[in-house]
Amino acid sequence: SQAVTKISKHVQAQTGDVNLFVTKDQALFTVFRSLPWVPGDKMLLIEHSQQAQIFAQCTHLSKQYGVEVVIARISQFVDDDTLLREFGQILQRVKPKVLVMPHITELGRVMPVQAIIPMCAEEQVTTVVDGTDAIGNMKINIGLLNADFYVARMDCYTFCYPGTSLLVTKSSRQEAVSSLTVSYHHGEGYTKEW
Repeated sequence: SQAVTKISKHVQAQTGDVNLFVTKDQALFTVFRSLPWVPGDKMLLIEHSQQAQIFAQCTHLSKQYGVEVVIARISQFVDDDTLLREFGQILQRVKPKVLVMPHITELGRVMPVQAIIPMCAEEQVTTVVDGTDAIGNMKINIGLLNADFYVARMDCYTFCYPGTSLLVTKSSRQEAVSSLTVSYHHGEGYTKEW
């Protein structure tokens, strides 16, 4: 659609990697439900303003799949090297399957996601970046970030319907992601299912 094409250009992502959702919760739960959880898997949440919404979904994952949710508080008032060192220690201690983090924290700290994502990839940790505050406050290039999943609520900073959100899925992860509802095109590919 034209909307997906325009948004893809705005966030510098491939059009085929982008899908729109009615809410960010729907986009996030599409990701969470598509992951192959086993009891004891850990999800690491970096504390941020949207935590309450995400935590509700994590509570469901905990009950449904036995996922352990770990919330990490990272010092925001330090340089990137110190923050990355602190994050590396948390990553080694927690050993999560999934990391959920903001691109910009509630205090306005731009997280060094371009350095964090490769650290996670090295440990085979799936990355989910919440870019809600990044969309309207900085120029972003989601294609360069290389996150497994990038979600953002678009209505905060763009002219669109309330709740409209985007999900950008790395092309190598698309085969495992399926919409929450079964459509006529179920199983026909990432873009067509929606």
